Amino acid sequence: MPDAEWATANVNRKIKGIYGQMLLSRFPIRESIKVDLSVGTREPRRAIDAVVDAPGGPTRVICTHLGLAGPERRFQIGVLCGLVDADPHSDILLMGDINDWRRDGIAEQRLSPLLGPGTRHRTFPAACPVLPLDRIWFRPHQRLVATRVAREAGLASDHLPLVADFLGRSPAPALIDGHRPLAAARTSSTWPFTLTFRQTPRITPSLSIRKVARSMPIEVLPYIDFSTHTP
Repeated sequence: MPDAEWATANVNRKIKGIYGQMLLSRFPIRESIKVDLSVGTREPRRAIDAVVDAPGGPTRVICTHLGLAGPERRFQIGVLCGLVDADPHSDILLMGDINDWRRDGIAEQRLSPLLGPGTRHRTFPAACPVLPLDRIWFRPHQRLVATRVAREAGLASDHLPLVADFLGRSPAPALIDGHRPLAAARTSSTWPFTLTFRQTPRITPSLSIRKVARSMPIEVLPYIDFSTHTP
């Protein structure tokens, strides 16, 4: 993706190479911050908290990789909840390797009341997935259309990628001589998005998009990547 914008949240770790998260976006990243989620002497952890200028309006994107220990994750999820709770009106996409597979785990208890139910697809280990370690939440949850794992990309990581289709807000039609054109008023009120956690692009145009050139499908790649296409 040569034209993609990116934000990173790397950490210092005693291994070769770069370790951390990266957010990729075909649309402008208006702002981004690195949130420190590290706990004591445990492995350092970060989150990326960004605002992407997606078609139809800004979308807040939070991507992270949480710790392995229960008390560690409890603290980290508390920080994420604080970020979400302080912004009750924005569209928020939260995703990452949460390392919590339990239906009654701290992630479900704390994040789902704020964002709606998260995905529960088995993603680890990729060769024979049994645990739903990687999760996606989107608010408003009513616009989350479908989710799946991308098994065809299983050789790229020890975790399977997650794909989520959701509907974004449609911008208001432009005024022409002080009036909105009838054709624009009849277009679909929502745009389809496709989100892919880690890799595997996917485009899912709706019937309204096939009929109305003004609407555009949106494609999202790891950790998130937005793109537009005119059908």
